[in-house]
This record gives sequence, C-alpha cells and structure tokens, in this order.
Amino acid sequence: MAKRSPSAQARRNRQRGSEGERALATLLSDALGIVVQRRLGQERDSGGDLHVGHYSVECKRRKRLGQFYAWWAQAEKAAVKADKIPLLAFRADGKDWIVAFRLPDAINLLRESLPARGAPPVKRPEGWEDDPLTVPWEDA
Repeated sequence: MAKRSPSAQARRNRQRGSEGERALATLLSDALGIVVQRRLGQERDSGGDLHVGHYSVECKRRKRLGQFYAWWAQAEKAAVKADKIPLLAFRADGKDWIVAFRLPDAINLLRESLPARGAPPVKRPEGWEDDPLTVPWEDA
C-alpha cells in the first residue's frame, strides 16, 4: 500500500475522529433515550465533542492509542471551560470504546449506583450481556 501524503493522512485522521464522534453520539443516544449530538465548531472553540448532563465528553478514535495524558488534558480544559465534568472516550480501530474520568467522579457515580442501605440488590436488566453499554449489575 502506498504511503499517504501528510495532508491526506491529516484529512483521514479528522475523518476518523468525526466518525468516532458520530458513532459515540448514536450509541449514547440509543442507550440513554435522549438525543446526544456532536458539538460542531468545538475544535475551534476548545470545547468538548459531546455534552451529556454534567459531563463534557472528549472523543478520540485513532488507529493506535498512545497519547492518553495529552487527550486527558484536552478533556479537562474543555470541561473547565463548559463548567462540566471531564470524560474521555476513546477507541482504537477494531476495538471497544473505553471511557476514563477522575477517581472522585467515578466514586460519585459508583455511590449513585449503589442500592440504599437495606434495599434489595438491583437485578440485572434483561439482555444485559448483549448490551456493550450496560455496566455489570449485582446478582439478585
């Protein structure tokens, strides 16, 4: 295969990123039952790619992953600007999406998912094994 010119490679990288943003917006829209849209112009405005509730989502789709902390800095900068919680979603070609956020935010999210003291454990939703967006639930 012939090597691409730098401008063609840059164009393909932008295209891959846009495809990733659209795919993640669709997955989140379907899973959450709301419309999640790409924020057009966010690259120019230094904003997150998607906003979902209190979260500013920075989306990365690359052939290979390797710049995690640079991406995380970008996600934090966008979140501060939007007064949101940073969340970084990324995936390599042919791999599953991975989401990263700060430990205090993860603890808050985990705390919200725990049943109230004395409440019965949450049962797994029907078909949870087939849904890549569903988190593991406690066995009842």
